[in-house]
Amino acid sequence: MIDLQAVKARAAVRLAMRADSASLANAAKWLTESPPSRPLISQLARLATATAFAEAQQGAREAVRTPARVARLLRWGWPHAEAQAQAERLRDRDEHSDFRHLCLECRHYRPGRCGNHKAADLLAPAVGKDLATMFQDCPGFVPMEDVR
Repeated sequence: MIDLQAVKARAAVRLAMRADSASLANAAKWLTESPPSRPLISQLARLATATAFAEAQQGAREAVRTPARVARLLRWGWPHAEAQAQAERLRDRDEHSDFRHLCLECRHYRPGRCGNHKAADLLAPAVGKDLATMFQDCPGFVPMEDVR
């Protein structure tokens, strides 16, 4: 005989492992008909612990990454308010797992110029501030170590 509750519990754990911690709460909703078994409770507890650990690591990375990004932009002559705003945009991008990048994050970018413009499908090396701050999927992008 198939234990429907066990099948639901396994599906809930798979759902929670595929997505973020908000799905963990959704997974718990699936288990409201009857109490889950002890092994399932321990699986959900391990998953919650791993999720909390991953979030703490992400926070620690951001604590280092954001000031490094702001410092780079300030060295390039950006006003502090604009540098801070760009760093916040990048933080938001990282939180939402967006794959696109800014020229500002590329190893080949220097203020106003792209050192890899042919691979980036640009006709000239000149890069305006608007293009440099636009999220894009550039074929010539190479990340800098201290900003990624």
